[in-house]
Amino acid sequence: METKSILLKIFYMTPIIGLILLASCDNDRSHKADDNEGITKEELQAKARIAGKEGRELLQIIEKKPGTRSSGSAYPDYFGGIYLDENFDIVLVIVDDNPEKFRSMAEEKVKRVNLHLQKGDFSLNELEKIQEKLDDFFRNSAPKSIKDNLISAGIEVQANRISVEFIDISPDKINEFKKAFMDSPAIIFKQGTGPFIDLANVNSGSGIKPPGLNNGSVGYRARNSSNQIGIVSSGHLFTMVGQGAYINNVHVGQVANRQNSGTVDAAFIRITNSNYIPTNVVEGTGQILIAVTHPFEGEPATLRDINGAYRGIVLDVNAGATGTGGVYIRDLIQIVKYV
Repeated sequence: METKSILLKIFYMTPIIGLILLASCDNDRSHKADDNEGITKEELQAKARIAGKEGRELLQIIEKKPGTRSSGSAYPDYFGGIYLDENFDIVLVIVDDNPEKFRSMAEEKVKRVNLHLQKGDFSLNELEKIQEKLDDFFRNSAPKSIKDNLISAGIEVQANRISVEFIDISPDKINEFKKAFMDSPAIIFKQGTGPFIDLANVNSGSGIKPPGLNNGSVGYRARNSSNQIGIVSSGHLFTMVGQGAYINNVHVGQVANRQNSGTVDAAFIRITNSNYIPTNVVEGTGQILIAVTHPFEGEPATLRDINGAYRGIVLDVNAGATGTGGVYIRDLIQIVKYV
């Protein structure tokens, strides 16, 4: 089965929208269906939904449990993360010589799918601190030769490491990175392929575009601080405040605010055409966007746009990559896409 690695922007507290990056890649975890022979597609989907729900409930317990925590950290120091394995079983990574002593705590919420405990070397707190420094490095001080070599960089819970994907992973390139940033056993290097291609048209909605450019997609209905009704689309597609927005060659609105940096790749488009009423119905499905969840590594993902649907498996929930114009965007979700 051919797969593609996708990086997509998630705005926490808002639905999925924004920067989509593609690169060809192979990954054993893209073949979950092949590892579940005898289970129907519907049963597999149901199991994945249950695992995701119970995993998020387990995470809530861990966040609230007392325990040793580094100053300002969200999680106990023993917590290395949660992911779903190839069978959609929940795997809890524990930084302790005896992970099994945490089983009873985890089984308070994990009841309908299998639970596995994996010994880790680094807490999620430690990895997140390194990731923050790495994001800052790529945004502000990384040499051009390193930035141009980057495919993605983010926390890989299954490996319990920061995974950095380079186009060229020769010893010279790896050493250049280590000297410029840091040499840490918490960082691993992988071969990636590139360059990434920005896609402005992979959002859940109908087509929308600036004058003279290709279609992007409507992300979701929104209202700004001035109580103006509009929609959100991609900041790398709509590049200027005041820029017009067109649907089927009809002028529907203007860009009121936009940003394409840091964690944000978005444009708020104020609707000025009274004949156009934005909704939160997902294009081509009749379904309504009503909730947002934070996915786990290993969880199934579907992204729908004006061209169809993209389905795959989440590989990384905290990645960074360089997008349009060399802008480094962080807090991306990376998935393996089935083609």
